[in-house]
Order: sequence, then structure tokens, then C-alpha cells
Amino acid sequence: MTALRFPDRDEKCPTQPLNATTVAEALPETVPRPPVRIVHIGLGAFHRAHQLWYTAVVDGENEWGVAAFTGRGAAAARMIAAQNGLCTVVQRAAGVETRTLVTNLVEAHHGSDVARLATSIADPAVRLVTLTITEAGYRFGENGRISTRDPVLAGDLTRWKRASADEVVPELQTALVRLLWGLNERRRSTGRPIAIVPCDNMPENGPMVGRAAVDLAREVDNDLADWVRESVSFVSTVVDRITPATTERDIRDLQTATGFVDQAVVVTEAFSEWILSGTFPEGRPPWELAGARFVDDIAPFERRKLWLLNGAHTLLAMTARHRGLSTVAEAITDPETRRAVEDYWDAVVPWLPEPELDLEKYRRDLLARFENPHLAHRLEQIALGSVMKLRIRTLPVIECQWGMGVVPEALLLSLSGWIAGAIVGWEDNDDNVLRAVQTSDPVCELLKILDDRLGRDDLSVAIVRAQVAQLLSTHTRFPSDQGVSRDYR
Repeated sequence: MTALRFPDRDEKCPTQPLNATTVAEALPETVPRPPVRIVHIGLGAFHRAHQLWYTAVVDGENEWGVAAFTGRGAAAARMIAAQNGLCTVVQRAAGVETRTLVTNLVEAHHGSDVARLATSIADPAVRLVTLTITEAGYRFGENGRISTRDPVLAGDLTRWKRASADEVVPELQTALVRLLWGLNERRRSTGRPIAIVPCDNMPENGPMVGRAAVDLAREVDNDLADWVRESVSFVSTVVDRITPATTERDIRDLQTATGFVDQAVVVTEAFSEWILSGTFPEGRPPWELAGARFVDDIAPFERRKLWLLNGAHTLLAMTARHRGLSTVAEAITDPETRRAVEDYWDAVVPWLPEPELDLEKYRRDLLARFENPHLAHRLEQIALGSVMKLRIRTLPVIECQWGMGVVPEALLLSLSGWIAGAIVGWEDNDDNVLRAVQTSDPVCELLKILDDRLGRDDLSVAIVRAQVAQLLSTHTRFPSDQGVSRDYR
């Protein structure tokens, strides 16, 4: 077994000092490690709470080990490697906490170790690669395709070509090009097929990543592009499990309960969902034993999750922070914010006609999940990468409404909250946003960043302008806010 019930402190070590035993020291010999058959890119809290947890709880034969690589920095890899890959998944619901010690993460590496990544993907024992690199990490443009005019992607492709000529491993910056380098090593070694399973919140994430991989491969090697198209399966997924960033309190709480120090603990909700559509030419774990669903048509489930859950999360992150609220649970219990979410859902539901989605129950369940006081899901965390998230979660529903005439105010409010946040300095790391804020009409220019048509729709601009003014008039200022020196109405 690669998932173990984590004992309470009194069961395991009734006299153990709380600061003396790490997870790695506590169970060095009693935990068997499975062979690596899955490679993951994007090692983080959500991966541990979702794909890793699903794999662990169904791996009764101890067959599915994971070699994981970070998407950006090395901190997570160092932390988990120091614990021999062991980590605890804590599920919190009303009055109930369940702890699972996950033991099938057998390797943790910095994502910049391209040589190790390539060796892992080329290993014939490896059956699939999962990805959690965030929406922005794929570097898709507004049209949902990658562009070689992207300076970071272009730099990686240039380094690839130089490295191939010199027969060395390049220093690659982007997750997709790193993945493709590994796939090329697999093609050159055994040529065995493999499945790629993106687990980020994007519509048609399997085909999108597949197109990007082929397009990038064409830039370096036509034979590689042909092999990817013929031998690599790109599986579409819908993933759902609210997983806040781990805090120091989470680490202390686990230590108090068990006597073990786990720096990699992740706290999540009891609810989880994984819907998949696609083929696995080399096999996969029996994830359905933990509740995963395999479907022929994933599109309705994608829209339901992206538009209702993720869209509501984005609405909360864009608007509730202006009211001085910091978590989802705080925001959804605020009457005005809750009403905005309900109005938003009312506007979305007509565009989700499929009866199998059971939207009335889905909405009730979402409210209960949002209200969970045991999860401190911070709005600031949800707001990261807001431009890409708005394009994926909110703009598609607005596009549906364009054919009907006026776009409902409830659908525009997320955009208005983002614009108000940009004006007070919440998006100060984006040069395009900064330039737009400094223009004579920042509302129009910021809307054009999301979609040029929005900035030219006079009625939508007027609605957004009024909403921005209202948000700014009630804005609860934070120390990091910049001064608002113009009348943005």
C-alpha cells in the first residue's frame, strides 16, 4: 500500500516530544516504495492533494511510483526530497479530519533538471506524464495557441537547436519545451507510446496541449512532430479539489495531532472530482476506485466546473478583497458578495443546458464547500494569473451573451473587480496592465487587454465604468495599495 492512515499522536508516540521526529525519520523502514511509472511536472500542493492522492489510495499492489518535478523554483523539491518523498494529505470537513500518509512520491526534482526529466520520461517503465503548471504556465495566447513570437518560448527553442548541435542538454525555462525535450528522448530511445494528462483549468486541455506540443516540435524537428502526433495521447481532464496554500499553522496542527513534523503537509477538503477523457496506451492506475470518472464527452463537465466553480472563485477574488475580505469562507458569508455570486450563477446556468449536470445540486454543493470554515482558501492566491483566468473562466460566457444583446451586469462584475484592483496596484507586476492604468481611459484599455471587442462595446464599457467606480468608492485599503489619483468613473 502507498497510502497509510496516519495515527494520532497518542497511538504512535505517546511520550514523543513534538519537535523531535520528522515524517522521514518516523517511518524509514516500514514504507515500501513503488517503481516509478508516472512522471509529474508542477510539483505543488494541488498535485499532492489530487493526482498523487488518487494514485496512492488505489495503488494496492504498490505499482505506481511518481517522479515529480517542480514547475519553477526548487524549494518544494528540496523540502519533499528531505522527507524521502513522504507527505501527508489532511482532509478537513465539518468536525471531521482524515489524515493520509502518501508514500508513492519516490523522487522530487527541480524542474530545471532537464537531463533528469528526459531520462525519466524516456524510461520504458514510465506510462504517463501528468501536468499541473497553472493556466499561465502553458503560455497560450488569446487564441488558445502558443506562438513562437513569445520571447520565452522562442529563447527555449533557440537553446534547443544550439544544444542539439553541440550534443548537450539545454537550460530550458518553459514546462512545455521541457516536456517536449523529454518526449524526444523517449522517441530516440524506445519510441514507446505515452499519455500526457494535463490537470489545469482549461477547456479541452488535452487537445490544447497536444496542438501546442506538435506546433513546438515542428520548430525543431519534423520527425519529432510526427511521432508526437502519432504516439502520444493527450488526455482531457476536469480536476476539482479546493486546496489552499499550506501554512505554518497547518504544519503545527499536524505535529500536535501526530507528533510528526511534515513540512510538505497539504490541507484540502473532503470533496474531490476527477473526470478524464482519452486513451492510455501503456496503462494507468485504477483511479476509478477512488471516484474518478472516464467519459466520452468531457465538454459539459469542463464548462460546469470552469464557469460555475472557477468563475465564482474569480468573482470573489476580484471583488471581495475590495471589501476587506481575505478568504473564500469570509467572502461567501458576506451578504452582498454572496448575492453577487448567486446572480452570476443565474446568468451562467442558461448556457449549461445538459440535464446530466444537475446544476441545482451542484450550486448547493458549491455553497457548502465555499462556506467550509476549516479551509483558509485565500482570495489573493486565487487572484494569481488573473488575466488568463478571466479569459478562460469568464469571457466565454460573455461571448455567449453577445449574441443576445446586452451582457448582464453580473457577468461583467469580475472584470470590473479586476480593473479596480489594477487601479489600486494589485497588478503591479504586469507591464501591459501598468501602461493601461496610466492612460487617459484605463477602463477601456484594461478591457482591451482581456478582449479587444470589450473595449469597443460602448454599453459594456459604461456598465464596467459604473461598477469600477462603485468598487473604488467602497474599497478597503491595504498597505500595498497605490494611491488612486484620478476619477475613473
